[in-house]
Amino acid sequence: DMVEARLNTPETIAAATLLGNDIDADGDALHIVSVGAPAFPHVLQGTVGLNDNGTPADFSDDFITYTPPANRAGIDVFQYTIRDSYGFEAVGTGTVTIGTPVDAVTGTLTADNHYGLYVGTTDGSSLTFIGRNETGTAGNPGAYNWSLPEAYTFSVPLDNHIYVVVWDDGGPQSWIGEFALPGGQTLYSDPTAWEYTIGSGANPGESGPVPPLSLVQSDIATGAWLPVGASAPNGSAPWGLIPDISSQASFIWHDTLDAASSSDGHFVIFRDKAPVKFIADLDVNDNKSIRDRVDGAANYLPGYEGTKPEVSTGTTFNTSAYKGQKMTIVVEGAGTNAGVTEVVFEITAVS
Repeated sequence: DMVEARLNTPETIAAATLLGNDIDADGDALHIVSVGAPAFPHVLQGTVGLNDNGTPADFSDDFITYTPPANRAGIDVFQYTIRDSYGFEAVGTGTVTIGTPVDAVTGTLTADNHYGLYVGTTDGSSLTFIGRNETGTAGNPGAYNWSLPEAYTFSVPLDNHIYVVVWDDGGPQSWIGEFALPGGQTLYSDPTAWEYTIGSGANPGESGPVPPLSLVQSDIATGAWLPVGASAPNGSAPWGLIPDISSQASFIWHDTLDAASSSDGHFVIFRDKAPVKFIADLDVNDNKSIRDRVDGAANYLPGYEGTKPEVSTGTTFNTSAYKGQKMTIVVEGAGTNAGVTEVVFEITAVS
């Protein structure tokens, strides 16, 4: 069972959500009787509790409250026990992905001819204006509006989108750019990664301000979101190669490469198809990193069936008898590194 939680934010999980993939062989109704720490070697980093919602005889409205560990992102696990109407029980595991806001996103983009950059929720109820390019028909600097891109550094709240509102003074509403995300990820203006809706308001023109924020929010909420219909690689005429933007990015339009566009007289709102999300590389159960944990910790090297001996840090052991078997390194820390983690590998060759 997979659940998502926000950083430092308790998550309410309906019992029915956890039971959704749990099946009783006889078709009996199941309910959750307890939640708590998972089996060794995992350690519950947050806290978890079962709530009967004030109706102990009615299991249908039960829910679980999970509170993530303070200021930690990654993966946590908890265990829950289910029971059927005859009193038979089984144990399941819930996995919680704790996400973080995406800090220090660097966006580099330009447009033919004008754009406004925003971040906001899927329904537009929350929308923040980040910036725009110059007004007029000439670049500042550069000969044209698209000649040199602008760069922005900003934060994206968890599960928010990046929005680019684009308008032209006669041709298709097009733009090009890239967004560097934490963890080495990059979001490009690739037609497969973006969708669009045509705004209801008038094209602001070459010298007009960005559309009113409330109008953009309304169009996000009510618009019909469709796949991007056309694109041209960075370096294509008439723009040439846009500096500081990767060749993996393209100028993208919503409908056609022809000069006439169904959005003429309006602006077009583009957004990334998937909300921006960055999850910590390390499992919460790693509690810093394996290297930190190994220093001064005990290492258990059991075989797949759990019969191999305990060894200490830095010890070598004869693997010839274990070729082809799966092994598990379980690292148990102490003090500030308390907890356990495990790495599973298979011995394919011996020397």
